[in-house]
Amino acid sequence: MAGPPRRRFSLSKLPHSLAIALWVVGSSWAVMIAAYLLDADTGLVVPLVLFGTLTGAAEWMMRGRDK
Repeated sequence: MAGPPRRRFSLSKLPHSLAIALWVVGSSWAVMIAAYLLDADTGLVVPLVLFGTLTGAAEWMMRGRDK
C-alpha cells in the first residue's frame, strides 16, 4: 500500500530557494568551524565546502524556483 501523498510546500514557510541557501551557508560554516577547532588541513575543508555548495545548487535546480 502506498503512503500518503508528498507535500509540495515547505513546512518552514520560507521560499525553497531561501531555505536551501540557508542550509548551504549553515553547513559551510559548520564545516569551517569544526575544521578550525580541530586544526584540520585546508586540503580537506575546501572540497567539503565545494561539495556542499554544489549539492545545494543541484537541489535548487531540481526543485525549481518558487512561482
